[in-house]
Amino acid sequence: DAGKLPMCDRCALGTMVWNFSKCGIRHDRYFELTAAECVRPNRLRSLAPRNFQNTMIAYSRMMHWHEKYVDAMARGIVRLLDAHDPRYPKTDKHVLFSYTCKDGSEVPADAFRITSLTVILKAFQALRTGAPDHPVQLRRNAERCCASMARYTRRSVQSSPKFMREDGDACDFFTVLCRVTLDERLDVGHLLPQGSDLDAVLVSAPEAK
Repeated sequence: DAGKLPMCDRCALGTMVWNFSKCGIRHDRYFELTAAECVRPNRLRSLAPRNFQNTMIAYSRMMHWHEKYVDAMARGIVRLLDAHDPRYPKTDKHVLFSYTCKDGSEVPADAFRITSLTVILKAFQALRTGAPDHPVQLRRNAERCCASMARYTRRSVQSSPKFMREDGDACDFFTVLCRVTLDERLDVGHLLPQGSDLDAVLVSAPEAK
């Protein structure tokens, strides 16, 4: 029932499509309805980093294309990334409202990690975001999102505490960004690290990478 989707909290909204994709079950109508709900301005502003990640995984895994959904995700991710200080593991309550527990206490949403951004970037790539038949504005928003993710990754390398990082996470992100560059659908080659910037990215990366 489409009328019940707006009643779902942000976790349920993202988890349900993720569950369908994890089980390999196509439910195009549900994915279309979820996408329509995600693009509503009030809903988009409410989504937490994990919700962006879970829905992007689901739509790319099922190769379900929804132009307005992908565009909204690109814009929404930038809003959270650019406002967050990567020294802290939780998002600022002034940027994104917290979760409310049964006892009434509030828990701020987890912030993005570099690994989350790598997953999202892979999803953009899998969905062929920026293909020639896609609107110019969608392509530009996706490129802005890639730029925001690259900036955040660099800031995280410099200042995030160790428990927010994984070995080789920045290297993984820029490796995927390199593949996106080679696809030539998005103009993101200028975002790749060089020189001392590259050295910083490679710190703590396993030798195999």
